[in-house]
Amino acid sequence: MFTVKPRAMASSADPLRPITFQRRNRRPKDILIDVHYAGIATPTLITQVLNSATPSRRGREAMV
Repeated sequence: MFTVKPRAMASSADPLRPITFQRRNRRPKDILIDVHYAGIATPTLITQVLNSATPSRRGREAMV
């Protein structure tokens, strides 16, 4: 097991905050990608849009 430290939002009104959780060790066919930076445009707005989406729209937005 190893520890990862992503950022997450508890709700659409909260800011991104660091969290910590445990991941299983890599298996022979797994690939480990170490992301140092990911640009996120207005994460609160994105979360608000996804949370307010109707079930029929939610599937299309998830594919974007």
